[in-house]
Amino acid sequence: MTSPSFKARNIDKIKQLVLFRLFVVLICFSLTAMYVDMQGLILSAWLGGFFSYLAFHQLINVQITIIKTKSKSINLPLYLFRLCLYAMPMILYFYYENYLNLWIILVFLFSSQIIWIGTEIQLRLRKVRPKK
Repeated sequence: MTSPSFKARNIDKIKQLVLFRLFVVLICFSLTAMYVDMQGLILSAWLGGFFSYLAFHQLINVQITIIKTKSKSINLPLYLFRLCLYAMPMILYFYYENYLNLWIILVFLFSSQIIWIGTEIQLRLRKVRPKK
């Protein structure tokens, strides 16, 4: 029996939407931080946003791999790798504590997931709403 083919039409669109919206949020936050003269927050935001998108991208790729191979045994090592991606900004924070802000890193570390949930809700509402 052949394995089912998996077409990721919407996944590329979701990745692009999340990346675009993450950049918009990061740029707006950076401009606001420059306006109020708190440039130390900018690096923390970009660090959290970068690792947030890496973890989001890795999560999507793991789910695709699980669907394609129907093997759940690969899930644990890749889950541990994703946890390491979340831990790297924290390690960098403790190493460069004078230059980074922990709370901003934490907020932006989960920003891709929040943006993804918002994007999914928006896409689902478009399908549910009646067309006028």
